[in-house]
Amino acid sequence: MERNIVYKYITYGWIVFTIFLTTLRSSITYTDEMMYLGGLCCLFIIFISFIKKHKTIHLSYSDIIVLLWCVYTLIQGYIESSAHCGSIMASCTLLTSLYICFRKIFSNEFSKPKDYEIALIIIVATYIELCIGIFQIYRGTSFHEGQLITGSFFNSGPYSAFLMMGMVAAICFLHFKYHTFFPKHIRKIIKMMCIILLVLGASAFGVTMSRAAIITFTGITLYIFYDKYKTYRKLCFSLFVLLSIICIVLIYIKYPSAIGRVIVWYFCLKLFFSNFIFGVGLGNFQKSYAQMMCDINQKSNHSTFVNYYAQIDYSYCDILQIGTEQGMIGFVFCVILFSILLIGLHRKSHILFFTCLSLIIFSLSSYIFHLLPFQIIITVLMAWNVNTDRIHIHISKINMYTLYVAGLLINLLTTKIIYYKVCGINEFLKYNGSGFSIKEYKNLYSSCQEIPNYYINYAEALRKEHRYLDSNAILREGLNVSGDPNLYNMIGDNYKDMEFYTEALKSYQKAFYMLPNRLTPLFSIMKLYKIIGDKNQAQKYAIKVCLFHPKVSSYITREMKDEAYNELNKN
Repeated sequence: MERNIVYKYITYGWIVFTIFLTTLRSSITYTDEMMYLGGLCCLFIIFISFIKKHKTIHLSYSDIIVLLWCVYTLIQGYIESSAHCGSIMASCTLLTSLYICFRKIFSNEFSKPKDYEIALIIIVATYIELCIGIFQIYRGTSFHEGQLITGSFFNSGPYSAFLMMGMVAAICFLHFKYHTFFPKHIRKIIKMMCIILLVLGASAFGVTMSRAAIITFTGITLYIFYDKYKTYRKLCFSLFVLLSIICIVLIYIKYPSAIGRVIVWYFCLKLFFSNFIFGVGLGNFQKSYAQMMCDINQKSNHSTFVNYYAQIDYSYCDILQIGTEQGMIGFVFCVILFSILLIGLHRKSHILFFTCLSLIIFSLSSYIFHLLPFQIIITVLMAWNVNTDRIHIHISKINMYTLYVAGLLINLLTTKIIYYKVCGINEFLKYNGSGFSIKEYKNLYSSCQEIPNYYINYAEALRKEHRYLDSNAILREGLNVSGDPNLYNMIGDNYKDMEFYTEALKSYQKAFYMLPNRLTPLFSIMKLYKIIGDKNQAQKYAIKVCLFHPKVSSYITREMKDEAYNELNKN
């Protein structure tokens, strides 16, 4: 009995530490958070190896899908050697290990936490995020220049999703009276915590103006309170009308962004169906999307929607991006796994079901499941959900230890790689990625392969040394991780300085067709024809520059237009 109690407290400690990892600063690529997760997985495996051994491995359908999807992802990553997808493969390895460890821990029903206990930990983590956000408002230290509040993320969208997740858990606590399961002396504290979180969270939504978070939270709240509809019919109807008006106003305020998302989804679907079985390859989304946009704009003129085009790094729909990169195979794995998760949680736990559902709905218009915090939370929920074993595999004690050792070595190796990557990235970001010598940029190459700014700064340093071909080689590598047309514009500048004017013109044209609402490529073409001495073409493009309406006007675009006007006045 004493051993079970100790085991239970250790299990709760693992869960608390794992979920609190989600409040560390997070981004798409390698982070300290991923490094800590690797260390946690190693400790997990060591801890599990000391637990009483069973000679039978019990597998559920979820376990099989998780393992198959992991293997498919890793194989695809190794095959696509041109793709810079190391962080995806590393997180896939760590998350699979985390899932297996939690499956083993949760298999002991005595120590398995209750659903409301996990939800309470999520609420406390949400409070931490909320405090980070309040501190950012007070100090003006958010991680995004154009946004007042981002929490531990680099954008207010994922931050809003995290708050929404905690607020949904708080609503469930109050509605389904989960706080009554706790001792009497802390029931009022938990109830007050939930109410304060809802008030502060709603206030934060007013700052972030996240449509997806507000609409998702509103929809789930109305669904939760559906059984109260008859009793409070007028109140519910009034709230529904009020919230509908707020959502419509938000969509109207951010109308260009909403239309832009729809356009992105349309082109991503085209990309998905054109690479139906295996997708474009792991980590190849940016390159493939930019190339497709270039081909489409070269063949036809989408003048109606051209001002809504934008440089994107994600499809802003997680399941669509999985389908685009991993094809129908990855798409099917994803749909089956999340279907099993939602069906299981719906039967076992109201609070975890609605918490999970809110994240899945939000992810349909965002990229939150590309971020480690949400991946960790969904992994914990998947492991907690499984309790039915379908397949039984008998294994000897020696082979069981062999599996533990293999798992530990894989996680140690992955964590070591992440550590070196994080050190390199931190070194690069220390000076905003600039001011390094060419030798220093070269030494950082293995660490910064997934950072677009690294290629731009490295190429610029090579260009200053008149190493134009080397600069172009680096820029072409950068096209694997970024859809920024500025990379092609820089390639054109290098060709222009080498007096390869035909190649320079092709690069400028490609930059324009990738994103035909940017003025820089047209201005570069005008200047190129001026250098060549073709006055007719220079004048023609000067007129185009003067008549062009860029998506975003700035001091730089006004200077370009002024120079074009001066060019016309000379003639």
